[in-house]
Amino acid sequence: MINLSNKFNGFSSTMKNISKIKNDEYMTNSQYEVYNFDKIKEDFCERNYKDKNTLTSNDGILLHTNDNLYFIEFKSGVLNDKEKSNIKRKIFDSIFILLHYIDEKININDLRKYLNYILVYDEDKNGYNKIRQNVDKDARNGNQWFSKIKILENLYFKEVKLMTIDDFNNSEFYK
Repeated sequence: MINLSNKFNGFSSTMKNISKIKNDEYMTNSQYEVYNFDKIKEDFCERNYKDKNTLTSNDGILLHTNDNLYFIEFKSGVLNDKEKSNIKRKIFDSIFILLHYIDEKININDLRKYLNYILVYDEDKNGYNKIRQNVDKDARNGNQWFSKIKILENLYFKEVKLMTIDDFNNSEFYK
């Protein structure tokens, strides 16, 4: 298993904190411990590129007791084309950053045995009908975005999940 806890010690947070939308609004109240990957990215970019915004990142990374790593991204706004593209970039940039923190000589094939991705979205803003309409529109345009994200399951991730806030709050990651 990949041990990153010593590398991410100063970046500890909670699911609640990484799900922050606005001043006092959060997508979840979960106190589950996670690492703030946005802060890890900022630190990495400042040390390597002198600009904390050179790369993008997922909101958090969880080192789970089941020996799996989970990238977690919270989305409260509507998933328009710009956001969809940004999510894909965050995935690629986050994998790039993560590989720099791993001590062992590891390639993406080895990493895939442990790495998972969860996108948590606000069903009120991205309700089933809106998502269905987006998927139908994307399919008509030959751009099946959700399918493209799911394909990453075979390329970079062990598993890719798209979860509503309610699904997430009823999952093993809520405490």
